[in-house]
Amino acid sequence: MGTDQDNTLVSSFSHDSDVAHPSTGVMKPRSLWQNLRRYPKVSAYCIALTSGILLWGYDLAMSGNLAGMDQFKEDYGKFYEDEWIIPSQWMGLWNAGSPIGMMIGAVSAGSLQDRFGRRLTLALGSSTSAIAVAIFLSSSYTTTSPQAIFFVGKLVQGCTIGMVVTTTQTYMSEVLPSVLRGSVIAFFPLFFLIGQLISAGIVLAQGEVPGKKSYRVCIMSEWPFSAIPVLVAIFMPESPIHLIRKGRLDDAVKAQRRLETSGDDTSAAIHNLQTMVQHETEAQHTDRARYIDVFKGINLRRTNIAILGSIIPQLFGLPILGDGPYFLQQAGMDSGTSQIFLISGVVAGVIGTAISLWIVARVGRRKLILYPLIPLAVMWGAMGVAGCFNSIVTAWYVGVTTNIVTLLATLSIWPASFIITAEVSSLQLRAKTQGIAWAINGVVNFLFSFVTPYIYNADAGNLRSKIGFVWLAICLLTWAACFYMVPEMRGRTPLELDLMFEQKVKTRAFRAWSSDDAILLTEEPKRAED
Repeated sequence: MGTDQDNTLVSSFSHDSDVAHPSTGVMKPRSLWQNLRRYPKVSAYCIALTSGILLWGYDLAMSGNLAGMDQFKEDYGKFYEDEWIIPSQWMGLWNAGSPIGMMIGAVSAGSLQDRFGRRLTLALGSSTSAIAVAIFLSSSYTTTSPQAIFFVGKLVQGCTIGMVVTTTQTYMSEVLPSVLRGSVIAFFPLFFLIGQLISAGIVLAQGEVPGKKSYRVCIMSEWPFSAIPVLVAIFMPESPIHLIRKGRLDDAVKAQRRLETSGDDTSAAIHNLQTMVQHETEAQHTDRARYIDVFKGINLRRTNIAILGSIIPQLFGLPILGDGPYFLQQAGMDSGTSQIFLISGVVAGVIGTAISLWIVARVGRRKLILYPLIPLAVMWGAMGVAGCFNSIVTAWYVGVTTNIVTLLATLSIWPASFIITAEVSSLQLRAKTQGIAWAINGVVNFLFSFVTPYIYNADAGNLRSKIGFVWLAICLLTWAACFYMVPEMRGRTPLELDLMFEQKVKTRAFRAWSSDDAILLTEEPKRAED
């Protein structure tokens, strides 16, 4: 391949991220709002897709919020030292049920997406949520092991989340232009937190309702959220690159037109995608996408980065934040105040995530991960120190700390973790890599969610807020892993990333790499032949 062809190949996948100033004519980057207006259709479809993330946040918060309701604790818990609590083994199993299901759902979604497409996989995954809600509700009508039935519901709901999140992330990473990829995928934690906020609001409103109705209404409220992603799947176009891989070129053209505005060149876009498919097929020496391939050659490095990105939320403390009011009550806070702290924390997170939409378009992924981990570690350590003093002040300090942790994480490391997982793999193996990454996320989530209550709960480890010392160490280890593994990928097209990984560019050299370096990669074999 010659020099001119190489430059054309790389530049054909770059996106028009600059716009001329109306008075000076100087080119400057478009703002987020300008890019959303430049790509209105694809932006609208992808933002609508985040309804699946809303469902994820709602479900995750609901089990923790229910565990903080007095009537629910009486029906599903035990009386221990003058108070009703959820036994550690059931709290751990419920927390673990969702990630176990996520493992199954994510791996299934990786195969289903490549076989049946993104739309059908999303619709199938979302529809299982309605079944899970029915199982949750049925557990409240029996006195024979209602905790076990509730656990089954968490497993089924976990399958839903695994399929929906994996499919949503794959679809967005395939159709979004590079100038919008980071900002739109950063909507993930925003809608996750909005889901938690709605869940907390419903639980707070039902807190004073007497009897089982208080928590049954909360469970039933999840049904409408199950229907939204199904409707989105019906109306959105299929991923054009999936259709091209299936040889359905006419359908790919139709799908691409539905994603573009009237002034866009559909033929050029399809040609670029075909070129990408051809390049990756030649690089992988096959047009098949198998799970085993994500662990071979240069793909192994990309898969490891995707896995690290997917588990970062667990590593900065999400398992503690996810237990919400129940954890705060174990730290010494009363039920009503713990619910208020939960809502204020989620509001802070929503504000932080909204601001992050602007930040991720201007700050590199690597900085957004490395810089916050140190202050997060300090805050967890300070919470551990506060836990050594048993007073009401300690409980309030823990509540404030968890809210600040939520704000800082949503401003930076949380949205960046989603972006890294979404964009690091090759397009050919993207669905399979997402499946593996979120399956491992399920494993790690299972371990943390199951073990964490045993560490802080009163009838087990009884560390309460001293668990902050544990996350101090975890945050420091995470910083070291990210420093050596996570490269800077902001603004890079899929083809540029392919070339950088094929060229085995070192982690800290990604930021300085230019498309001219691709010439060295493609010309070396030719010189050897000469």
